[in-house]
Amino acid sequence: MNTAWWHRFSAPIGRQLPCRQGQCRPGQSAATPGAGEHPGAAALGNDCYNVSTVKLDASNVGADASIVSLDLDSLAADIGTATQDIAIMRNDLANLRTSGLPATPGARAAIAAASQAIRQAAAKPNGEIDQVNADVTQAYSVANGMATGSCSRDGPGHPPAPIRHIASK
Repeated sequence: MNTAWWHRFSAPIGRQLPCRQGQCRPGQSAATPGAGEHPGAAALGNDCYNVSTVKLDASNVGADASIVSLDLDSLAADIGTATQDIAIMRNDLANLRTSGLPATPGARAAIAAASQAIRQAAAKPNGEIDQVNADVTQAYSVANGMATGSCSRDGPGHPPAPIRHIASK
């Protein structure tokens, strides 16, 4: 039987037991968890430590989503450029036809392939956007759910606005 946990809470006669963080008297020191141990709720007192930690985690998830959003802005700009290039190519083909000249060999196939690539370039990130949005919503929900009682004002509040999908035109 492992009794190591008991030794943390027992002390020789004449030696003071460690106090809970935030509840120490002069001359006492706060108990610190051993290596690999996490402080339990009782050891933390009423200082809302867990809520603050989860609030910070939720905020970090929201910040990560902002970085994803910036990456998506760059991808959306690239898709916009490719879409404009396709429009220019279609216009050039129409001008050739109007002038009585034949279309450039393979031009229609190139347009079709580029259009398909654009749809694929938007489809995968849109699925990942849904996952990031769900992660952010869950992180904020967990943090706000923990913010009860004396910690009720310590939650992160509303999550940031969801990231919008990339249009594939």
